Amino acid sequence: MIIFLIILLGLALYGVVKSADLFVDAMSSLASYLKVPTFIIALTVVAFGTSSPELAISFTSQIAGNGVLTLSNVIGANIVNVLLVLGIAAMVHPIKIKGTTTKKEIPMLILITMTFAVLFCDLQLSDTAYANIISRSDGIILVLLFCLFVYYLKEVISTHRLKDTECSVPKFSKPMTIVYGLIGLAVLLVNADQVVEISSILAKAVGISDKVIGMVIIGIGTSLPELVTSIITVKKGDFDFTIENIVGTNIFNICIVLGLPVLIFGDIIAYGFGLIDMGVLVLSTIILYFFSKSERNISRMEGIIMIMIFVLYYSYVIFL
Repeated sequence: MIIFLIILLGLALYGVVKSADLFVDAMSSLASYLKVPTFIIALTVVAFGTSSPELAISFTSQIAGNGVLTLSNVIGANIVNVLLVLGIAAMVHPIKIKGTTTKKEIPMLILITMTFAVLFCDLQLSDTAYANIISRSDGIILVLLFCLFVYYLKEVISTHRLKDTECSVPKFSKPMTIVYGLIGLAVLLVNADQVVEISSILAKAVGISDKVIGMVIIGIGTSLPELVTSIITVKKGDFDFTIENIVGTNIFNICIVLGLPVLIFGDIIAYGFGLIDMGVLVLSTIILYFFSKSERNISRMEGIIMIMIFVLYYSYVIFL
């Protein structure tokens, strides 16, 4: 039975890799036809698309009354995206960063992440709180922050479309761009979901908690699309695509993947989470900012440092 599950897991991972490659090529062609830079597509269509597994899991978890799984999914995915995904991508090839990214998009991610951390810390900020709770009012604030992000994107898109710069030559025809994009995304999400499901079955067999399942199995599993997409894009030299995809995904995760289910279905009591978890989440975005600002790239050494921090934190999550 275990051997059979391992074989299925390997096939699902192979599907993730191949579908991500097709999806990235289709999105690059779409950017050319829309006359906008590839990084805008990465920041919007690709970022929101690759967050679909997290969104689906959050809604189903909230409906089932398992808010801890929703919370651990978002916190785990965001930490994985920055420290592990970008760390591995930087080891494959140093990631060159645009100046506007360190001035606008990454600071916006830091603002949203720190706002989430403040909303989370009820026990530390209130004498009457009995637990750290993500409430409906917190959900409203997070969704409003996303509306602010969307307004910013609208301004960026209109500006870059007028300049008509940084557009690459389309790889596919217009109809096939849409077809390949939809096929690539659909297969990517289905295979990522299979990876998570198979991994969860293996994890539950050895008695792992909901937090560990959410942070480790689902958090890493649902970040597979981002990981594979990032490795493929850095190999192709699409560095803007790589970094903007992660920034857009993490903003979407906090504001929509967490904020929207909480707003609709109600509060999440953050059992098992504390200041260390929030501290690492905020720290990861600050590290991203300073590493991106230094010489306008994330070097291989900085990628190694990010992975080391990830390993230390996840060792704490699993063993303590």
